[in-house]
This record gives sequence, structure tokens and C-alpha cells, in this order.
Amino acid sequence: MVTFKTIIKDIEEFCDSHLQINEFGWGPISEISTKNHDFVMCWLLPTSATKNKISTIIDFDMYVFDLLKQDGSNKLDVINDTFLIGKDIISNFYYYDYEFEIDEVSSAEPFDFKFDDLCGGWIFKIKIEYQDALNDCEIPN
Repeated sequence: MVTFKTIIKDIEEFCDSHLQINEFGWGPISEISTKNHDFVMCWLLPTSATKNKISTIIDFDMYVFDLLKQDGSNKLDVINDTFLIGKDIISNFYYYDYEFEIDEVSSAEPFDFKFDDLCGGWIFKIKIEYQDALNDCEIPN
């Protein structure tokens, strides 16, 4: 059975196995700490959910980002690489066999701003859909 928890765990497992992603987290962006972490980081911010008779769709802002040098000299590399990494995540959950999929049509916008450190990357607007019949007898895992 697909739940919010299994979606987070599956994406975390993929990120842990990805050769360029070194950190994963989820929740409000106010919880992002960039001190004493390895980069590249992937962060999921749940933004909304829609439920109908046969499926559930959960919307996320997926942040994929890296540290920027103070002089900005690595900005082009960071923006390029984090975009490719975000595409890896989306394509993995679109093409491979999971009980849910990320919609193949996602939008993204680049960013550079300060958490604890100056960071840059992309915010991917993704939709995750899974089959989920409307019933009143679901017990959490």
C-alpha cells in the first residue's frame, strides 16, 4: 500500500543510492540546515494533496541544490549539475516500477539564496500520483 511515508522512504532510498546526492530531507524549508552537511542535497517540501475516488496526487516542491562559492564562480556548474540530478530523480520514478509515479510534466525554476550558507540549484514542482480507492478502513503503517 502506498502512503505518504512510503513515498518519502522510496525517494530517500533512491537519493541515498545516487552517486551525486549526499543528503536528503523533507519538511518545511525552515528546517533546512546546510551546516556540517555533504552536498548535493535533495529536499522535499509537500505543498498540497488531491484525493478522488481512485487516486491521490501529492504535490511537492523538490529542492536540489549545492553550495555556491561566495564569488559565484561555480554557479554555472551548480545550476547545470543540479538540474541534471533533478531530472534523474524524476525519470527514475516515472520510468521504473514503483507503486507511484512522478508526473512526466514538471516545471522547475533555478534559485540562489542563503540557508545557513549560500546555495543554488533548482526547485522542481512535481506531482506524485498513486492508485488509492476511497475507503474508510486504512490503518497507518
